[in-house]
Amino acid sequence: PTLLTMLGQIESGLIEDGTAIGTGLATALNRLRESEAKSKVVILLTDGVNNRTTIAPLTAAEIAKKLGVKVYTIGVGTNGMAPYPVQDMWGDISYQPMPVEIDEQTLQQIAEMTGGEYFRATDKGALAEVYERINELEKSISEYAARFLSYVGAIASSLLIGLLRFLLGLFISFFVLLYKEKLIAISKKFLASILSAKHFNNVMSVVHLTDRTFGRFFIGKIFDSLIIGVLSFVVFWIFRMPYYPLLSVIVCVTNVIPYFGPIIGAVPCVILVMTDSITKATLLALMILIIQQLDGNVIGPRILGNATGLSSLWVVVSITVIGSFFGFVGMLIAVPLFSVLYTLIKERTERVLKKRGLPTETSAYVGQNPIDLLEESAMRRAENAPVPSDVAELFEELYAVDPTFNSESYFESSDEIAAEEETPLSETEPLPESSGEADVDGEASDEI
Repeated sequence: PTLLTMLGQIESGLIEDGTAIGTGLATALNRLRESEAKSKVVILLTDGVNNRTTIAPLTAAEIAKKLGVKVYTIGVGTNGMAPYPVQDMWGDISYQPMPVEIDEQTLQQIAEMTGGEYFRATDKGALAEVYERINELEKSISEYAARFLSYVGAIASSLLIGLLRFLLGLFISFFVLLYKEKLIAISKKFLASILSAKHFNNVMSVVHLTDRTFGRFFIGKIFDSLIIGVLSFVVFWIFRMPYYPLLSVIVCVTNVIPYFGPIIGAVPCVILVMTDSITKATLLALMILIIQQLDGNVIGPRILGNATGLSSLWVVVSITVIGSFFGFVGMLIAVPLFSVLYTLIKERTERVLKKRGLPTETSAYVGQNPIDLLEESAMRRAENAPVPSDVAELFEELYAVDPTFNSESYFESSDEIAAEEETPLSETEPLPESSGEADVDGEASDEI
């Protein structure tokens, strides 16, 4: 309040000869005090040492700091001696060489206190470069500020839209749960009207499989994430981590995503803590790593068990592929969705293999040729094939006529007859040669 009172007592106008750094800065601040500009800047240009003590330079700098005014200070003048106007006793002005003295230490303190910079200009060219440099600095700051505000606006807009969608989804979910039984009955009624009994049962089995897989996965994963969030909150609070409530929420939410979730949550947490202390950021990364190892090896397996039936390879593949198409939501549903598809394909494959008489265990195909397995299966089916019904009836009739009938001897004699029929003519006995004599009817055999 005292500084502001002194600032209000300053009057604008010409000042007497001398170097009044503090008074000049305070005069500029008085003009900017009522300004509504977002950025307020003062360029303090001096060629000497403060020799007027109405307001001390550092006191004026304190006022600038409280008003949020940035002060760039410039020391102007050549090094060594410089012509200085001097008035004699007759009132005439003459120039005499005088040593150039600039209070650079005070100018640097003013700039540091207000967030500005100190520059030294020894000629007109250097002074022009200083002004250009100040212009670039202010332009860059303005651009960064505008870009930052645009980012903040975009994030705020996205959060607002996301919140509205969440509330809308929550509202719809409430009514879906309220009329769940009726909606299920309507769905079954519609499917029964357009599908056959076989296809209806297949669709219902897929629906039950999907409900069971998604339910077990999300209930278990949410419970697991809540445990990790509470554990993170306690650990971060014990080690006095900055922003520990926000950090524990980030870790809890991102832990829902398998494998990649801990990495996605750890990166912003470490960056956020790094603004306070690099040492704490390193310690935070180590704590998150330990917590995730505890979750992956102890807590997670006990809660989830084998909820999806997928190996680590398929989990990574599903999150990568589905997440690339559907973003964050895809990463959430990737594992249970891929588990349903994997189960359906596995059941179909095993059903076909059983029909073909092939083994359904994956280990049976390690180092084996599927063609060999198919041939072995065909041979087994041929050996164990039942006798056709018409042949069996024939055997029963033959046995009724002749009780001594033996089916095995029948097949053996049939094989011998088939072998004789297949014997080539060259292997049989030769026919008798014609003698040319007359037969009993007295006709010549040559005519035969």
